[in-house]
Amino acid sequence: MRKNKRALALVIVLFSTVILTMMVGAFFVVNQDNFSLGRAAEARLEAQLAAESGLSYARFKLEQNQTWGRGPFTGYPEVMGSLTVRQTASGLLGEFKDGRSFRLTIRNQLGQASGLPAANGLAAVPKDSVVVTAWGEVRGFQSGLEMLMVGEPLYDAAASSNGMIDMRGNKAWEVHSRDKMRNWVRSNDEIHTNDVLRAGTTESTKFISDVGSTIPGTLWSKKEIYAQDTAVDSGNAKAFFGSTNATAAARSTKNYNIYDLKLSDLKVPQTAAVSIPPGRYYVTETLATPIKKVVTPRLLLPPKVDMVDQPQKAIRAVTYIPEGGGSPQVFYDQAGLNAVADSGGVKPPATGTMVSGTATFAPGFTFDFSTLDFSMTGSQQLEVNGSFSVGYGTGVDANGNPFTPQLPKPDTDIKFSSSGSMTFLNVKGNMTVDGKVVGHGAIAAEKDIFFRADADLTATTTDPLVFWSGGNVTVDATGRQGVKLTGLVYAKNNFEVLTTDNSVLQEVRLTGALVARNGKIKMANTDKINMTYDPAYLDTLTKGLPNDRRRLAPMCWRVL
Repeated sequence: MRKNKRALALVIVLFSTVILTMMVGAFFVVNQDNFSLGRAAEARLEAQLAAESGLSYARFKLEQNQTWGRGPFTGYPEVMGSLTVRQTASGLLGEFKDGRSFRLTIRNQLGQASGLPAANGLAAVPKDSVVVTAWGEVRGFQSGLEMLMVGEPLYDAAASSNGMIDMRGNKAWEVHSRDKMRNWVRSNDEIHTNDVLRAGTTESTKFISDVGSTIPGTLWSKKEIYAQDTAVDSGNAKAFFGSTNATAAARSTKNYNIYDLKLSDLKVPQTAAVSIPPGRYYVTETLATPIKKVVTPRLLLPPKVDMVDQPQKAIRAVTYIPEGGGSPQVFYDQAGLNAVADSGGVKPPATGTMVSGTATFAPGFTFDFSTLDFSMTGSQQLEVNGSFSVGYGTGVDANGNPFTPQLPKPDTDIKFSSSGSMTFLNVKGNMTVDGKVVGHGAIAAEKDIFFRADADLTATTTDPLVFWSGGNVTVDATGRQGVKLTGLVYAKNNFEVLTTDNSVLQEVRLTGALVARNGKIKMANTDKINMTYDPAYLDTLTKGLPNDRRRLAPMCWRVL
């Protein structure tokens, strides 16, 4: 009986084993396609990752040298860890040690003023952009990706700062852009707009495209963004956008690296520097003595002729006072002297040199008595080995002595008058200007730049100005209606527009790009601040990143 039970148990076990074996076999037969599909999906995913690796490799090479791929490839094969990249007849082949690979095709128009049409199944390439096609391959499976990347300008915002951007107290702030893809204000610190969220406010901030773009503006900050002193958050972001047409991108986890602009990055004449003596150059007055010829008839004798000095009259003069002290150099104009002459002529001032229309301080640096402007000419570098000040000698005569002016106060401007070329003024100390700066030129000061008026340019982008400061750029607009700066303004530290009497300006207009790399941007109380981002000025004034490096922005990609 016990043997029969054991035999029955054995039969049951054998039968169960057979059934289980058949079920497992059937499971694998039924799911064989699923397993194959899974392996294929895994291989396709690995192939896509290989293609993405190809795109990353291409972007790395292009950002190191924007001309890469425009002509024949050089320097291959290249080994980077487990990746080896070789040149082939159709482009580049990258191979990993684990068997993955990618093939690259580059159509590069970075830095070019024209694009390429679509050809041979490859996408069209807009100007100043690149299209990279990458095919990844793993175990016979392929995946293709195509990416369009555009070159980013040296500075991509109307205003960029590592410090606070403070627009509080201004009635209207408009941020315009002549770039179809971007209208930005950037700070790695806080941004304060005016009081746009207050109920019933009359203050406004608006982001406006001047080229018909529908892309809204962006206020980008690593810290908080405020409307006046109210933080913009999820509760009021919609209202803020509706009021400003700008997204408040606060508390960004990324760091925006504001490029540290060097003098070597500017498109300035590469000529031997002409030296201008450091010191103060100012327009003032000096005194000449008119002489009246008095003829007295005498009986039976020839008339008596007397030369009688008349009260002294003021004539224009320009004075140079050397830095560190020294005797002033005074120049006055022959025409101005003749204008105050009386019937007997005129006695010239006690000191000074008479010139005919123009006083020359250095080759290319002169003062024009007819326009009362300082002029800088020629495609050349002018260098001041110290500080440089140009202005009006308020209450000081030609010899530096106090006096009461008799002539109207002039605007003492600096004119870069070279036609079609740039003059570069390089100041090794501080620079101060009482007046406007106009024309096509570049001003650099290793320390601070201080304007007591504005830099006014009404020409097109063929005649822009660049202001580069190793310290602060300060504009004192006291007594002025407004300020206009056109071109590129770069301050290593702070940029500020102020009035010493707390008066309200009518308008501050900045066109081009404004950069305060290590400091803040602050404006005086103004009825209207108008900032316009125009990358054309950057193209005209700067060389871009050195050694053909370039920042790239991925714009779109597609699966092939």
